Amino acid sequence: MDQQTHFQIRKDNGDLKDEFILAALKSSGWTYSTLGEAHGLGKTTLRNAIRSNWPKGEDIIAAAIGMPADAIWPSRFPRREAKRG
Repeated sequence: MDQQTHFQIRKDNGDLKDEFILAALKSSGWTYSTLGEAHGLGKTTLRNAIRSNWPKGEDIIAAAIGMPADAIWPSRFPRREAKRG
């Protein structure tokens, strides 16, 4: 009997799981610490974008892994659009 391993890369809200984001960063040669420092931030500062809505940090992470921020955290963008409107 063949067994397939299925795993989800997205949370229930549609956002990528934190583990997937970290794996994508590592495969691009970054950690949160090194990427943050490369952008003049403290070692732990960039992790704030993982836990909460922080556009600057989201954009830095998105650029590093080559995905648009709204594809990584789609749940955060409807609120931003509503705030602008």
